[in-house]
Amino acid sequence: MAKAYRPSHSSPQQEKLMRGLSYQHVARAKAGPRRHLWMSGAFVLLVAMYLVNMTQAFADTGKAIFEQRCAQCHTIGGGKLVGPDLKDIEASRKTDWLLHFIQSPQRVIQSGDLAAKSLAAQYGMVMPDQALSSTEIRGILTYISQTSQGAIHVSAPLTATPAAAAQPSSLQIMAGSRLFTGQTRLTHGGAACISCHDVNNSTIGIAGGKLAVGLTGIYGAIGADGIKAMITSPPFAPMAMAYKDHPVTTAETVQLIAFLQAANTSKATQAGTRVANHMLAAGGLGMLAILAVMNLIWIRRKRVSTKHLIYARQVKTH
Repeated sequence: MAKAYRPSHSSPQQEKLMRGLSYQHVARAKAGPRRHLWMSGAFVLLVAMYLVNMTQAFADTGKAIFEQRCAQCHTIGGGKLVGPDLKDIEASRKTDWLLHFIQSPQRVIQSGDLAAKSLAAQYGMVMPDQALSSTEIRGILTYISQTSQGAIHVSAPLTATPAAAAQPSSLQIMAGSRLFTGQTRLTHGGAACISCHDVNNSTIGIAGGKLAVGLTGIYGAIGADGIKAMITSPPFAPMAMAYKDHPVTTAETVQLIAFLQAANTSKATQAGTRVANHMLAAGGLGMLAILAVMNLIWIRRKRVSTKHLIYARQVKTH
């Protein structure tokens, strides 16, 4: 009769090896969750670093655009300038509204938006449409947000009240007036300011253009530094294009600032810009002269058709 099988006893070395393998298995089982936790934490950290870098990239891009396109009219915590102070702007306006308004203020106002119409009435002008993408505008808003919170230090902004400036000489004021009206041509051939702007001042006999805001009180609003920034780095697309290849010289800028300072000082005593009588007379005489020349040129013109002349000769022959 066969004997029942009984497993042989393990040696001490085998038992020690089995205990070691069992310990390693348990250690790995315990380490598994911790390893996954570390991996998850590292992933979250990388995502956070990426988002921080992206936010900073947005802010850097926004800073460059703001300084080029916005700083001439707006401050961040420096008070009103040509336009409103933009500190904490996203706390008072929704992001979507800001995106639409910055891209096309004209369209938002025409839509009947009360907030946009109120801004236009308060500041007496409408910000021109900006050829900026949504990404660029978000960068500007990110920069404004960080600056508002003190995360970005900015140099002292332009203030609405200009610093005390030396009274310009009468020669500077007259030179600036002539540059403004185009009586003196700008050195690099740029368009005269009066083409788009009006100034209520007795030294100017005709009304200026209405394409852009009137400049009678611009010195009182933004001061010499603000006017200089407007001239040297125009924030408005039409002005930037007009002077891109025709920059205004430093001396001309000083003279224009002197004229606008004088216009702001004397604005209370100005009765209003009028078209000078000699301009009306010259225009009337010019029109009469043109009509006279046209009449002399066409005095021997045919007064009837060629067909009528042929018919008349045939009738005369018969």
